[in-house]
Amino acid sequence: MTLIDLAGWRVRLTCRPDVLAAAVAVRYAAFAAPAGPVALEAQVTLDGALRAAPGPEITVRASVDGCLGSKYLFDTPGFSGIINFASGKAGLALSSAAALEDVEYFLRIVYALVADCEGGLLIHAAGLVVDGGVHLFTGQSGSGKSTVVTLSPHAIALGDDLILLRPGADGWTAHGTPFWNAETLQRADQTASGPLVGIYNRWSTACPTGSQACWPAVGRWRRPCRWRGCTSARIPTSGECSDALRNHRANNRHRDDCRRQRHSRP
Repeated sequence: MTLIDLAGWRVRLTCRPDVLAAAVAVRYAAFAAPAGPVALEAQVTLDGALRAAPGPEITVRASVDGCLGSKYLFDTPGFSGIINFASGKAGLALSSAAALEDVEYFLRIVYALVADCEGGLLIHAAGLVVDGGVHLFTGQSGSGKSTVVTLSPHAIALGDDLILLRPGADGWTAHGTPFWNAETLQRADQTASGPLVGIYNRWSTACPTGSQACWPAVGRWRRPCRWRGCTSARIPTSGECSDALRNHRANNRHRDDCRRQRHSRP
């Protein structure tokens, strides 16, 4: 059994057979937590190797009875199970030749749902701590999130793929996760956290300095950043970041409400 703590949200993960349990314990050792209350208890059972390689083709179906009361179903060959927030239980039956990678894919889904239900967000971004504040770099896969981490040895790297955001009275706090893309990157600081001070998106044109990691700010912030010699202007405030994330979540809720209304029509 492995108790994982990400951003203060705990998941108790029990795996079978023992060889998988041992591999999972090593993989998430940096995020291991002592005994205590959990958001979810998950059981993973490995039997066979139907799935030759992990991948994002997993199908997730959700019920429409509201957050924290919903059931999320996995129904893909070699990857089937359920997450039930009403009971606080989850189960996954695996038949995979890459079981450890598939367990991580399962955990990514679990934490995305837990964060959403608790008012937070698991965001697709790289995260760097500079001068005590966290800067997030968003973008599609292949846009250079791992590159900006590699080219920023002066910063503390929270991750290069997925960062957990948790709201608080003074704004949002960004937390590192074990969900990285590049295996070669240093992860010594992956458990770090800090207040969110900036969100950036990849520029579609070349940086004037010739850098491969030049990012502007999202939306009305529209400023180049300091990475690799780019000029710098005002860093957006924590309040501005909070407003942007709050609008993002509100838009997602509206979209989900519209889907529920369509599904409930006779």
